[in-house]
Amino acid sequence: MSKNNLIMIGMPSSGKTTVGNLLSERTGKSFLDTDHLLQNITGLSPKEYVDCYGLDKFLETQEQTVLNIKVENSVIATGGGVIYSEAAMEHLTKNGIVIYLKTSFEVLEDRVAKDRKLARRDGKSFHDVYLERIPLYEKCASLIIDCNEKLSTEIADEIINIIYSGKEL
Repeated sequence: MSKNNLIMIGMPSSGKTTVGNLLSERTGKSFLDTDHLLQNITGLSPKEYVDCYGLDKFLETQEQTVLNIKVENSVIATGGGVIYSEAAMEHLTKNGIVIYLKTSFEVLEDRVAKDRKLARRDGKSFHDVYLERIPLYEKCASLIIDCNEKLSTEIADEIINIIYSGKEL
């Protein structure tokens, strides 16, 4: 992989896939969604995988999936739980610009389906996971984009303007 990849991180429903697709179209880069890649490899959606094998096995498989990515000139949308793997995040950070799509809890809560299974331990609420992950996303990000009250197209434009303006990240 090379540093010319754009890697989207953030909570579920923060817009990683939507914004990633827009960035891919506008920059001519290939697009890769790690959740879709994991589903192609295992034959199961992330939710189905967690239901069948448990969270720990899912996170391990997600980590291996990310570590096996060897692409250049691509936009990569990651699963929200990838942030729990230091090895995966090191691999991504070494090989691209990591962009955190920062979205408020209130916005995410409105977007996430109530029955959606997230990568979380039993007993943890969506809010607990949100509070747990925010510092991890911020620590790993090369670029943090505030996504509140912005359309996906505006977010993609902002990322392109920052990255291609020559500003130091």
